Order: sequence, then structure tokens, then C-alpha cells
Amino acid sequence: MVSNRLERAGCITRLTHLFADYSPDEIAVLHDWFTRASMLAADYLEEYCRPD
Repeated sequence: MVSNRLERAGCITRLTHLFADYSPDEIAVLHDWFTRASMLAADYLEEYCRPD
């Protein structure tokens, strides 16, 4: 699985350290922001960059 590959590469440890200073509420806000930003970017790409 992807998580196993990330763990073997040391990415999980780095992510754990990165998010260690955030509260669960702050992580929820970050998750929401990135989710919304990803949808906005996908919509933009679909509308302006997809060949017809």
C-alpha cells in the first residue's frame, strides 16, 4: 500500500514531526483548506485547461 511505501521512505516520520505542533482542530482546518483548494484547482483545470 501507499502508506507502507511512505513509511519505508521515512515520510510518515517527517509528517508526524511536521504536524506535532498542531492541535486536532488546527489540523482539521488545514485539511478543510487543502480539500477546498484542491477542488478549486481541479475545477479551474477542468474549465480552462482541458482540451475540447
